[in-house]
Amino acid sequence: MTSLHTTNKSTVDLTWLEQYRHITVIGLGMSGVGVVKALTDRGYVVHVQDSRENPAGLDQVRARKNVASIHLGGFDQQGLLDSDLLIVSPGVSLQTPEVQKAMNNGVAITGDVDIVARSSSVPIVAITGSNGKSTVTQLAGEICQAAGMHTFIGGNIGRSVMELLDDKEHYEVAVLELSSFQLETTPNLGAQSAVVLNLSPDHLDRYESYQAYAQSKLAIYNQASRVIWNREDPWLQDVELFTTKKVNKQTDKGVKKAISFGLEEPRNKYDFGVLSDEQGSTYFAQGKQRICETTITSLIGTHNHLNILAALAVLVDFEIDNDSIKKTLENFQGLPHRMQKVREIQGVTWINDSKATNVGATVSAIIGLQGSIVLIAGGQGKGGEFTELTPLLKKYVRRVYLLGEDSPQMYDCWQHVVDCQLVNSLEEAVSEAHLFVEQGEIVLLAPACASFDMFKSFAARGERFMKLVEAL
Repeated sequence: MTSLHTTNKSTVDLTWLEQYRHITVIGLGMSGVGVVKALTDRGYVVHVQDSRENPAGLDQVRARKNVASIHLGGFDQQGLLDSDLLIVSPGVSLQTPEVQKAMNNGVAITGDVDIVARSSSVPIVAITGSNGKSTVTQLAGEICQAAGMHTFIGGNIGRSVMELLDDKEHYEVAVLELSSFQLETTPNLGAQSAVVLNLSPDHLDRYESYQAYAQSKLAIYNQASRVIWNREDPWLQDVELFTTKKVNKQTDKGVKKAISFGLEEPRNKYDFGVLSDEQGSTYFAQGKQRICETTITSLIGTHNHLNILAALAVLVDFEIDNDSIKKTLENFQGLPHRMQKVREIQGVTWINDSKATNVGATVSAIIGLQGSIVLIAGGQGKGGEFTELTPLLKKYVRRVYLLGEDSPQMYDCWQHVVDCQLVNSLEEAVSEAHLFVEQGEIVLLAPACASFDMFKSFAARGERFMKLVEAL
């Protein structure tokens, strides 16, 4: 296997955009502003539309040359029909009537990730899934950096992918977190390696069905040189069939292009998993090759072991040395609001998993802990089935404190299997949990819901939780 850990300089070629005379960027924010900057810097003239009156990044766009027009507070249908290319930001649904009409009239559609895939030669490590994307992306990126590679980390996390097109930078690898929304406009990503970490119903307020959501995620595998998948995820069992038929026919010097990861022993020499020795020690491994002991990481929960294995698997072609991997795992503290230990009070551990904004994430959190749990949940549901949590609540959770918009629905769903208490605020939930919880137990904030009914973001919710716990 040829290592991709090289010093070859990446190249950028945007000349394919010259075929389009009228380019319209739909939606600003990080993605849209990144597109406007990258294109106008290279002399392309763009038009901008946003449904909001004062979108994020508007001042930056107004200050730039080569922005021909800006339309706010809705979409100008005629302007879209006059375009021959629409660059649609992830926050704008392709089902928006004005966008649909333009598409039906033959207007081409693309997005920022698609532009990068077409224009940059840097190898892409592409990561998606319902949960764990940010953790795996950051971890994989830091492993590459520890190995001395000039690494770009971005996408749906932190930085616009359009920064990859900076002529002053010569990245050796781009580690990208990609959402289903970004993948909708990326038909042929062509990543060096691509992984779907897991699938669970999410964003069903935007997709007509779970199947439509899942298909948007699986697009990450299109034209990928290597496919990585989670063999333990029940929603991904069909991926093995997909990879066997469409990927494994192609080989890279005898190495399978489809590689899986999971918590049990690897099935073959290519797959990643966990090995045990006679003394009871466990190791992250590829095949029979031990990489390092699982105790090297401070990340909480067995699902984070899956995240680590995914990060190792998606970097398999870069032949990174074990010392760089060990150093990164020893130092990696995870990302805020994702299974973040806040503190321990009189033998009680308080954990902030505010990023658990869907049912699947809360399932992973509870399974990962497998202790006696007092759960704080609730907020705005995202279309998932709360019943999926019922057997886990019965097995691991002693009481649930419910708050927010969909708390009555959650109460009705769970009250027959676990002690449920409705509360009016996060402050009340923390206070009541502190009085109720016993030594050796865990208080877990894993809402299974979005935060927007009570907080501006999951981060704001997590920060408030931590402040309340610190004040106990």
